[in-house]
Amino acid sequence: MTIVNKLGVSFNVNENKVANNPGFWNLVSTDMWEPNTFKVFKHFLNEENCMVDVGAWIGPTTLFGCKLSKYVYAIEPDRVANQIINENLLLNPDIQNVNIFNNAISSYDGVTLMGNEHAEGNSMSSILFSNKNTWECKCFTLETFFKNNDIKNCNFLKMDIEGGEALVLPNSVDFLKSFDHVLYISFHIPYFKKQTEDLTNIINALGEIYTYFYLENGDEWTLEMIGNQTSFFSIVASKTELKTKW
Repeated sequence: MTIVNKLGVSFNVNENKVANNPGFWNLVSTDMWEPNTFKVFKHFLNEENCMVDVGAWIGPTTLFGCKLSKYVYAIEPDRVANQIINENLLLNPDIQNVNIFNNAISSYDGVTLMGNEHAEGNSMSSILFSNKNTWECKCFTLETFFKNNDIKNCNFLKMDIEGGEALVLPNSVDFLKSFDHVLYISFHIPYFKKQTEDLTNIINALGEIYTYFYLENGDEWTLEMIGNQTSFFSIVASKTELKTKW
């Protein structure tokens, strides 16, 4: 067991259970893995509201976020990663405000095929890889997942699902318009099946739901800038202008 310290938050993990990512937790501790992600979480999370972590993997954002948020609903469809995040959670008996689901978020309720181009447990499992190393997984729309779990007072939604955002976001417009929150979303454009069409649908959805967009480092962005991207990036989307940055 090792202790991870980030921005005044600490939690325990099994450093030997890293799902084909040796040294991962050391990268987290030394700001070599998504340092801006933790800054975003620290800025928005609070003890009055809950967070939904879609694509929790082995737990870096869930274990960090639950120390700042009232409650965390973590969703991880990869069976190996889901087992690891649950084992890491058991190493933190003080944490009582996390619920982990071995499900997927998709555009419909039912069963979906998940896949991984390499091996289960790494951070690359996706609905879009359903033709390689596959397994079945129960899936829900965002709206159904919120209703099934009576999720209220959610001010922060994080989505990192390896291209699955191309399915989820355009099909969640009405629901995401229905409550106030900030979306922190990672885009995986090279994984999209139809890159131009999928990105256009995402931009249209973002434009219907949110008004203000920021890169993970706090720089302001626009929908046009998002539309010009061809690789991997993350943004913060908000319905109200942010007065302070992280």
